[in-house]
Amino acid sequence: MFTLSAKADYGLTAVMELALRASEGPIQIRELAERHAIPQHYLEQLLVALKRKEIVKSYRGAHGGYALAAAPSEITALEVFEALDGTLQLLPEKRRESPIAFFTKDVERAVRHALSVSLADLLAMKQNNDNRFIYTI
Repeated sequence: MFTLSAKADYGLTAVMELALRASEGPIQIRELAERHAIPQHYLEQLLVALKRKEIVKSYRGAHGGYALAAAPSEITALEVFEALDGTLQLLPEKRRESPIAFFTKDVERAVRHALSVSLADLLAMKQNNDNRFIYTI
């Protein structure tokens, strides 16, 4: 079964928050962790991994914290996921000659395409989803 790891979930959540608040400057880990109920120590590890892949930058000092390393329109969900979980593969390399490899390659391509959405697009989709009306009778 294909599942989204806790790393990917927490990482994308944190990066989306940084994108949402990009104009405010760096955001402290403590604030990100509290706002989204992510264990702070775990979030620190994720942000260090994202920094290594140049998705986020860190700033020192009293007003330090983390910020995106590029514009939200230039960072994709796939980049965040692969920075934290490695390359997306449905079949391990040693099973690439499987009788169903033709199918899994197509699925991987489709998933990669779906995850190639930018953070800016994700924020727009989230805002659109949050603004939907709910009618109850």
